[in-house]
Amino acid sequence: DRGRGGVRVGQDYTLSAGERAREVVVVMGDATIDGQVDRDVVVVLGHLTLGSGAVVDRSVSSIAGSVTVREGAIVRRDLVVVAGQLDAPAGFKPGGEHVTITPGPLGHIEAVVPFLTRGLLIGRVIIPDLRWMWFVLGVLFLVYAAVNLLADAPVRATTAAIEERGLTAFGAGLLTLLLLGPVAVLLAISVVGILVIPVALLALVAAVVVGKVATHRWLGGRILRDRVLETPLRAFLAFVIGFALLVVAYMIPVLGIIAWALTGVLGLGGAVLALMTAWRREHPPAPRPAGPPAYPTTHQTGYAPSYPPPAPPTMSATPADAADAAYATAVPPVPPMPPITSATAPASATAASSGFAVPAMAGPAIPAVDLTLFPRAGFGERLGALVLDVILVSFIASSLTPFSHGRFTILALLAYHVAFWTWKQTTVGGIICHLRLVRVDGFPLSAADAFVRGFAGIFSMLVVGLGFLWVLRDPERQSWHDKIAGTYVVRVPRTFRH
Repeated sequence: DRGRGGVRVGQDYTLSAGERAREVVVVMGDATIDGQVDRDVVVVLGHLTLGSGAVVDRSVSSIAGSVTVREGAIVRRDLVVVAGQLDAPAGFKPGGEHVTITPGPLGHIEAVVPFLTRGLLIGRVIIPDLRWMWFVLGVLFLVYAAVNLLADAPVRATTAAIEERGLTAFGAGLLTLLLLGPVAVLLAISVVGILVIPVALLALVAAVVVGKVATHRWLGGRILRDRVLETPLRAFLAFVIGFALLVVAYMIPVLGIIAWALTGVLGLGGAVLALMTAWRREHPPAPRPAGPPAYPTTHQTGYAPSYPPPAPPTMSATPADAADAAYATAVPPVPPMPPITSATAPASATAASSGFAVPAMAGPAIPAVDLTLFPRAGFGERLGALVLDVILVSFIASSLTPFSHGRFTILALLAYHVAFWTWKQTTVGGIICHLRLVRVDGFPLSAADAFVRGFAGIFSMLVVGLGFLWVLRDPERQSWHDKIAGTYVVRVPRTFRH
């Protein structure tokens, strides 16, 4: 192709003496011209060398790159250098105009070109032979080391979250990145939200930095086989080992970009989980009132209770009470169950009807039956309910908008599930398949819980459905979006009142 022209993207190009090309275009690569070019020479993000035998019949253009002209090179028309440096002999003059635009802050773009061509394009983050990159690594190491020493408590909490709930941390990090754009748009729409955006960005940067340091410490702790790292010296040593290990991984093609992405998402998710744990510790839920345990009976659930029956009361050993004692031993008394009342019923009416004095409390209503004691729903039951919901929503969406696209159907499914989870703690498909959603603490889902579970469900679907298939191996039969939202899907009997 030397006689027709040379076009290179991410590669170098050389036109030797005595050779001829129609035109030369090189993007993110270096070009060396010692022959004749009938038309133009264009080099973008690369270095151009015009040798002593170079003859360019038209113009030479260089964008964000340097140009070196040897003695004897000929350019018959214009020479244009944008955001780059020109090194030419004192007597060199092109046939047309000579235009050089001062690079200013863009003058160092050329130094970044090898990072793109020999780094990101082949899937690695660090190029060892770039000296400026080692300077950047040194600065990052000092910053991370300072955070590791000065912010030991949040780093330790994030490390514990990654160690104990690695998969949940990874899902939380991905969910945070997915929600970042929509939340920023919603904040930008409102006048007050514009003031919140800088604070939110600073918080996100802090979470990323703390997550990175925690990831380094977690990797180093696994190498040291010491996951507790109680002393500051052991924690710092683990951080140094983890940092060095990741630097080596970042140099390997393909593996480098994968390691960078995975550790970044994992660290961000660990920081988010640590923040949520600290928030719950400072704002604990209201304690449940004292009274008999609200165990579901066989009549209510349709299943035999797994808890031990209450011990019989102590009875006197007098002969007159022998028959009563024998009867009490054979048939243990069952504590009376308070009746199921609505959350809006007056406290006095509830106390009068149940016989128990229930103090007034603030916060969510206490569930009459702890749904976490019900059996967990299997993959087949959940899949059947989902198929029924998809068919129902698709039919309604196509009826309302006959020419609706797939995006509209997905948004309709999301809105449908969030609304039904908040209202009924299940969906139409769940009612048919006798399924119910419940938080891991036994309370019903709020609108925020349903919203988080819905968005996390989209992520579980995008990763080739792996988040849904996780139910098959999880001991609690939780999917990824269940773990992120903190929910269970339980199976209730046919007689259960939704």
